[in-house]
Amino acid sequence: MTLQISENIRTLRKQHGLMQEGLAEALGVSTAAVSKWERGTATPELGYIAQMAEIFEVSIDVLVGYQIQSGNREILEKKIYELGRQKEFEEAVKLAEIALAKYPNHFSTVYTAGMAYMIKGAEIGDKSAFRRAVELFERAGLLLHQNTKQEISEYTIQKYTAQCYLGMGQVDKGIEILKKHNPNGRNDAMIGLLYASRQEYRPEEAEPYLVNAFSSYVLELIQTTLGYYHYYKRKGDYAEAMNTADWMIEYLQALKIDRTKISYPDKMISLLYANKAHMSDLLGGAEQAEEYLKTAWDLARRFDANPDNGVANVRFFLGDISEITLFDDIGISVTDAVENRLEEEEEGGRLTELWRKWKRD
Repeated sequence: MTLQISENIRTLRKQHGLMQEGLAEALGVSTAAVSKWERGTATPELGYIAQMAEIFEVSIDVLVGYQIQSGNREILEKKIYELGRQKEFEEAVKLAEIALAKYPNHFSTVYTAGMAYMIKGAEIGDKSAFRRAVELFERAGLLLHQNTKQEISEYTIQKYTAQCYLGMGQVDKGIEILKKHNPNGRNDAMIGLLYASRQEYRPEEAEPYLVNAFSSYVLELIQTTLGYYHYYKRKGDYAEAMNTADWMIEYLQALKIDRTKISYPDKMISLLYANKAHMSDLLGGAEQAEEYLKTAWDLARRFDANPDNGVANVRFFLGDISEITLFDDIGISVTDAVENRLEEEEEGGRLTELWRKWKRD
């Protein structure tokens, strides 16, 4: 059992934007006393520890830093999580209240308890559980400076708070929170769904949110799929890399309103066919590889002849689409982009030379 109070005083003081002088003034002690506490050459009396815990909005055990207590807390939180996962909601929230009684000002405990109540509310439609979850998430927000988990942020807490309000039927309040805490449009899909599906709102209110959410989704899906393609390629699973390209080609084709018309999705489809050509070549299918490459060439040549970076032939774009232009890092010329991609893939191989021959001819 070890104490970490000197380090914790220094860390929490800085997190709260206090100088040693400011903390000393709040406690009614000298700056030298605070300095000694932080260096570990002196230990504050219990009364000062209690005052600092209140100033820093943490429990005394967190400030003092008993490792054995931390272990007990983590065990409790893990049990709460496991009970929720097993759908033992009543037991989960009972244990959550026990944990809160012991560690009322520890972020992780308060956040875990909030999650337990939110899950109970969602699973069985218990509005009182949602209300308790909101209380706990609000308290967790005040303790967020203690958080050490990268996947948890103010956005996370506010999103769950909004979901609780939605669960209680307070849709306006839920939407208000989702809009206020919407970094990079991460809540656009949920906001669009609420506006589009509920009778009290006009469908047109959903348009900008659905379009933004869909645009982001397509971009992230392309990036993720390319990630899988390169993953399988580097692992030597060329067949699965080709299957990944096939899946994405089918998806992009489905986005086109008129599949016979060359339009924006064909830029990426051309590159994907070039990837397929390279994979087929690696698998020993030279003839099939050239067929894939010819498809890529035909798409790239036709797109470059009449570039279309609008969305008139792309599904799910709503409202006035005349002013919408799509941007990417492919470049102006798709034929050049495919050539560069082939050069990267096979470093001057036969497919690259064949592509260059078609460009010359």
